[in-house]
Amino acid sequence: MAVKRGTRQNITVSLPADLVRSVKALVSRRGTSISELVRQSLEELLANDDSHGRALDLILSGARANKRRQAAKWRRSDLYR
Repeated sequence: MAVKRGTRQNITVSLPADLVRSVKALVSRRGTSISELVRQSLEELLANDDSHGRALDLILSGARANKRRQAAKWRRSDLYR
């Protein structure tokens, strides 16, 4: 999923204090920020969700094609675009 990089919006998230401490230590070791870590994690989550959605669409279209006695026309590599 393409995400616009120019526009930014602040959000507020409530997290347990011990989790925040652990995340601060992690980003310090990685030389990044909590915002960057969250952004990367959310983009990865969206990309995976999009991939799973495409895979499900391909599977369902194949099932519909089989119902009509037509061969499904997709390859395994189509799932990993």
